[in-house]
Amino acid sequence: MATGLAVTGVGGDVLFVEAASMPGKGGLVLTGQLGDVMKESARIALTYVKSHATELGIDQAALEGRECTSTSQPVRSRKMDQVRASPW
Repeated sequence: MATGLAVTGVGGDVLFVEAASMPGKGGLVLTGQLGDVMKESARIALTYVKSHATELGIDQAALEGRECTSTSQPVRSRKMDQVRASPW
């Protein structure tokens, strides 16, 4: 689990990004409210881990046949909703 911050012109959201790995076809499954930039970032992160596995102390064989899933949901606070409603 990692936290992030999505910033827009009218406010922002706190994001909780969760990832899991399980036996599968070796793909990447992205769910939740992920925009194009977040989807691209997840793909880049997985590519980085795979290409630097040895440096990171990860056995290459451990990555084969593993499916990675990532999901993200924004946590909206009342204050953020008030910012969105503000004309300023």
